[in-house]
Amino acid sequence: DNGRKRTHHRMRALGWGHGAPAGAPLRYLSMPSPWLDASDTAFMARLEQYVKTGGYRMIVIDNLGLVNGGADENSGEMARVMSNLRRLSEETLCAVIVVHHQRKSGTGSDPGARKGDSLRGHSTIEASLDFALLIERKGREDAVTITPTKVRDFQKLDNFGAIWTYEHFT
Repeated sequence: DNGRKRTHHRMRALGWGHGAPAGAPLRYLSMPSPWLDASDTAFMARLEQYVKTGGYRMIVIDNLGLVNGGADENSGEMARVMSNLRRLSEETLCAVIVVHHQRKSGTGSDPGARKGDSLRGHSTIEASLDFALLIERKGREDAVTITPTKVRDFQKLDNFGAIWTYEHFT
């Protein structure tokens, strides 16, 4: 959801930071036309064919609110969206990573609350996931804390963190 220019800069920085060669098979779309509509099963079937043809192994969608086809994220309508994303992953053998946001207030400030409860929207969103991470940063600090809030069929994971550093380029 960051636009073509910002996405290009971020992908370039990602490749540079990991030492990817110039011809690395990394592809991205920013604000495509037509817009991704994960609520439309026929649209998702066409996307499935595109992914299979391209041989892609990972898709990152930023963010769920922009690809839900107008489904009310607080209703059971999200079940169709999430099942279409699950089908995309299963049929293409591709990791589908979806960025979603926390509630603006509420459980995030309650230290006794389960971290996964801070996820916005209907319970079918979290229920459909294999793995969910809550990434938190205090203010403009470079450090982030990463908390697994759901892990299906895998070992228990502990919190971990990361420090963001970068060199600005034009």
